[in-house]
Amino acid sequence: MMVLFGFILFFVIKQILFAAFSHTLSSLLFCASLIVIIVLTVKTISLKKRSNFLRKEMHHRVKNNIQLVSSLINLQLRHSIDHKVLSELKDSKSRFAALGVLNKIMFQTEASHKKININTLANSIVEKSINQNNLEKEGLNKLFTINAKVFEIDIEKAIPLGLIINELLLFNIKNKLYSPGKQIAINLDYCFDSNICKFKFVNNHAPPNWNINFDNTLSKKIIVRLTNQLQSEMKIDYEEKMEFSFSF
Repeated sequence: MMVLFGFILFFVIKQILFAAFSHTLSSLLFCASLIVIIVLTVKTISLKKRSNFLRKEMHHRVKNNIQLVSSLINLQLRHSIDHKVLSELKDSKSRFAALGVLNKIMFQTEASHKKININTLANSIVEKSINQNNLEKEGLNKLFTINAKVFEIDIEKAIPLGLIINELLLFNIKNKLYSPGKQIAINLDYCFDSNICKFKFVNNHAPPNWNINFDNTLSKKIIVRLTNQLQSEMKIDYEEKMEFSFSF
């Protein structure tokens, strides 16, 4: 970019000198046009640099705030003896970690690009959950399988969807609703004709009474609110298997 800019500047100076000596109207107009182009180019480069700086600054501030809250939660975990309080603090830590993942994905997305790859979103949330809960040590690094078409969704929809996925993972892992060697499916499909995304979370190996531990939980309240943000409605299959589904 700078080499091109230098070449244009050299060419303009040359034309100005030529116009000054020749006094031709066409040369003067041509030089004036090039000067306008250079000014606009400089302003565009300056605005882009400022925009990138502000994006980086915003990302780092959000990242630092999330890390600060996580550190405070860790301190509280060390000094709490109540098992219920410990469990709730660990859940909160997982939720803040999910926000950190989403913040990182948004930062890595181009400023002009308002969409997020659905595979990147789902895989990042799953990887975070596996690492945070040390599932790899238990040989459960492939506990969750993601079946998704390659497509993108708006950032405004990607954030609540990512948090819903995290909340479902959190509930299943916390209550150990899994069996070694048996996978839990996360299905994401997109209908291009109707512009509708279909989400489905299926655990065919959950115990029959899993819903007893779900209906009155904070996880359900969070999922319902996030589903409302997507202007959708969650459908839950309580019979024989655990299945959550909705379209947006």
